[in-house]
Amino acid sequence: MTVFCMAFVIFELFMIYWFAQGVVDESINVGTCIGLSNWYEADVKTLKMLQLMMIRSSRRLALRVGPFYDMELDVFLKICKMMYTVVTVFKRNL
Repeated sequence: MTVFCMAFVIFELFMIYWFAQGVVDESINVGTCIGLSNWYEADVKTLKMLQLMMIRSSRRLALRVGPFYDMELDVFLKICKMMYTVVTVFKRNL
């Protein structure tokens, strides 16, 4: 039962970090998509809005865990490595 619960928690954590990585990846593509659109056919108000969106898209979006770190798949792998290390140390000491 403990192994099943541990596997479920790891899978749930993986899914959360997977979708957080999707937010990061898609935020990078916003400026490119605006640039590839037919922006030159828009009115002045829309052009100003698109310009603001492109300026804002130069910084990537990320979900943060409090003030600590951004949620990315690299961080998930570090968490898994740390959990494996802790389990190995405790198993060796028993």
